[in-house]
Amino acid sequence: MRGLWRILILYLFPLFADGQGNLVPNWSFENISSCPSLGGDINKALPWFSASSSGSSTDLYNVCDNTFFGIPYNSVGFQITKSGNSYAGIGVYASTDYREYAEVKLIDSLRVGEIYCISFYVNPANVNTCYTSSIGARLSHDSLLRPSGNTLINATPDVLSANFITDTINWHRISGTYNCTSTSNYLTIGNFFNDANTTFSNSPNNMYYYLDDVSIVEVSNADASNDTSMCSGETIAIGGLPTFDAEYTWYELADSTNSSSIDSIHIAKPHISPIQTTTYVMWKRQCNVITTDTVIVTVNCVGIKQADKKQDLIIYPNPASESVTVSYAGNGAEIRVCDLLGKVVKRLSLNIGKTEIDLGGLNNGVYFILVMENDKPLATKKFVVQH
Repeated sequence: MRGLWRILILYLFPLFADGQGNLVPNWSFENISSCPSLGGDINKALPWFSASSSGSSTDLYNVCDNTFFGIPYNSVGFQITKSGNSYAGIGVYASTDYREYAEVKLIDSLRVGEIYCISFYVNPANVNTCYTSSIGARLSHDSLLRPSGNTLINATPDVLSANFITDTINWHRISGTYNCTSTSNYLTIGNFFNDANTTFSNSPNNMYYYLDDVSIVEVSNADASNDTSMCSGETIAIGGLPTFDAEYTWYELADSTNSSSIDSIHIAKPHISPIQTTTYVMWKRQCNVITTDTVIVTVNCVGIKQADKKQDLIIYPNPASESVTVSYAGNGAEIRVCDLLGKVVKRLSLNIGKTEIDLGGLNNGVYFILVMENDKPLATKKFVVQH
């Protein structure tokens, strides 16, 4: 079944995973025309370019150089890459509103009405003596390139760092969701605030940050794949293609602490080898959006008939407030209501025809109804409690 619920949370996690759907070309600056040797060589990592006027330079670093623009040693410090062999560098503050920006045209336009996860990693150069939280990203229909004049791009960032970025060893992820309300074709990264509105950790001084692993990915629901059946002793794959920059966790619905039948719980398509019929939950996060989905794997050698029993389970209303009615056209001895962690919160006998479940005492949220027989799930569906 599809996970149709989304939860906005207040914290972000810097986990990065390869996958499908990144709309940022040359996202880690790996494809270069030649080795960087001068300031302002970002254009060697096409289609990236400097959005600042001709008086500023957005830099490119690569392991091929052993002087000023090398990796890990270079003219402004020491830093290994977040991934690959390259990263960019931007001056995010110097007095009189001097700024540098990295800009790129996206592979495809963002679609109005869709939600996207924007993510990029930064690291302050060792030459910094103060730090900022004013680094952000701006999406636009047209390029923000300033051919001349003041280097500051005065615009409201769509994603902005939530904290001062002071750690010179580890890469810091800046990310957030973007609800597209107009067609966007370009992404620009830098400091969009003037001197007076830029944040400083201490006395203002020039600030320079490395930039790597940039992504824009459409937010999509978790997809654990269709219910299936298998014989005991077999190993099969569940799930599907990974989404770029998404975080995954798998667990067994009946026991969220048990993942012994899953070979890897933090990938989009793990292999499983259950010894009995098991419901698996896929938990997926993109930026601050969480979705879930379930798949029932029936262990027998009969096959299709057992796996199709989910279609016999009907629950209504959904969402529900005071009670929910369960209708199941099959044999089953028990109904269990489980929370997202797999804890059984209600247990009752299955009546012939319809069974009404009192939702008193349950907090608002997402739950699962399981029809059980001899401790094996025959069917499961998700429902929402909204008092």
